Amino acid sequence: MEKYASDFIPYTFQIPICVAVAKVSAQFQLIDLVVLDEPEFRPHVITERFWRGWETYRRPTLVSFNGRAFDVPLLELAAFRFGVSAPGWFNVTGRSYEQPRGRYNTQAHLDLCELLTNFGSTRFTGGLSAAANILGKPGKMDVQGDMVQDMFDAGRLAEINDYCRCDVLDTYFVFLRTRVVVGQLSLEAEQP
Repeated sequence: MEKYASDFIPYTFQIPICVAVAKVSAQFQLIDLVVLDEPEFRPHVITERFWRGWETYRRPTLVSFNGRAFDVPLLELAAFRFGVSAPGWFNVTGRSYEQPRGRYNTQAHLDLCELLTNFGSTRFTGGLSAAANILGKPGKMDVQGDMVQDMFDAGRLAEINDYCRCDVLDTYFVFLRTRVVVGQLSLEAEQP
């Protein structure tokens, strides 16, 4: 077995059942944390609300951890699956470096894993949980991503939503530290 093999179901065979979104101010303060289409959690509605929200909030920077490899492609494929138009995101007529989907366009999508691996030059073993642990945050606790399907099958949607909220908070804490590293935030402001 390959060292990094996983039985995680590829995103091409998944649909979004929970999308948690943190709203962060220009000063990097957490404003809100919401779960789209709670408590119904309808995949087509989640997809529609995600892409309409991105447009409504004037195309804010999406911040993720390894979202370029999973979260964003899952939501792009969901748009395809459910017929949700997202022309601003797929901007096929724009210059390649201005297109939101471009790997190096960090104004549209800042993938923190890409930042920590120099755009894939290295491997960040341990993922978001390890990054959060480095900062003294709990990271993954009782739930791992590969457990979500079984939880869904068992009707444990509330636990899935809590898991997603925790992931978003871990991402937020990692994001704050990256802002310190790139000089946009002081360590004192990060840890009031």
